[in-house]
Amino acid sequence: MERQIMLRLNSSPPTMGRLRPFMSVALAACLVMSVSAPAGAVDDPGRVDRLEKQVKELRAIVYQARDTGHPVEVRPEGPDPAVAALTQRVDDLEVTLRKLQGELEQSNHGAELARSALDAERTDRTTQAQGLTDRVTRLESEVVTLTSPPPPPADPHARHAEKSAAAAEPASDNSGEFKTARTLLVSGDYGGAAQAFQAFVTAHPNDAKTAEAYYWLGESYSVRDLHGDATSAYARALKGWPKSSWAPDAVIKLSRSLAATQRTTDACAAMGEFARRYEKTATPTLKSRAAQTRDKLGCGG
Repeated sequence: MERQIMLRLNSSPPTMGRLRPFMSVALAACLVMSVSAPAGAVDDPGRVDRLEKQVKELRAIVYQARDTGHPVEVRPEGPDPAVAALTQRVDDLEVTLRKLQGELEQSNHGAELARSALDAERTDRTTQAQGLTDRVTRLESEVVTLTSPPPPPADPHARHAEKSAAAAEPASDNSGEFKTARTLLVSGDYGGAAQAFQAFVTAHPNDAKTAEAYYWLGESYSVRDLHGDATSAYARALKGWPKSSWAPDAVIKLSRSLAATQRTTDACAAMGEFARRYEKTATPTLKSRAAQTRDKLGCGG
């Protein structure tokens, strides 16, 4: 039997008189199915069992209709329309949910890519800015080195006094060492110049050019951003506050080296010494640089 039989209850039960025709028809159908079974069905126990099961189901339905007084409605086998509609609605919702999940994943992926690109760009800009700052600092130091006034002519009286006091080598030998170190500095060999000037001040601590050698030694450190070493060299060059032409520039560079090593108070103190000792005789260029340094450091007064 290929149909599903369902019961529907009505509000008012029918009378037995109304059930009797249906009962007769149902019984007749059972008899017809039993009689109309093909001859081969005898040899098919499974088919016989199925027919017997179907007859029992029909008999139970007829008795139920008789006992309850409710009619029997026979519907074709298949899904309930309401259930089918609900199933379709659930399927549609699942499709929509999967679509929204896919769009959300794409949005998150795009946001992650944008964030990574922004971080990379920020890092690149920071690196570029730092590189440009370093280049400007080096170029400024090189320009100052090239534009610094030449060393003053040697004082013959001071040279004679130094020779007598220290009993050092001939002046020509010392002068040659100093010139060699200066040549290395001007040519851009800052490491070689630093070694040469350090050797000079070590070998000739009382030479007339020792203070100036410390000044150029500071230059060789400063141009390479070795601000701690530059501070020490400039300080030694300015010992006793010499009146040499390079001294005002040495004070400004000492102040900048101190600031670079986070010693702002000492840097401002150095600019105060510049104002007291050198500003009156300094060139306009040096005065301008001193003012810029004070403003950058925020020195008062």
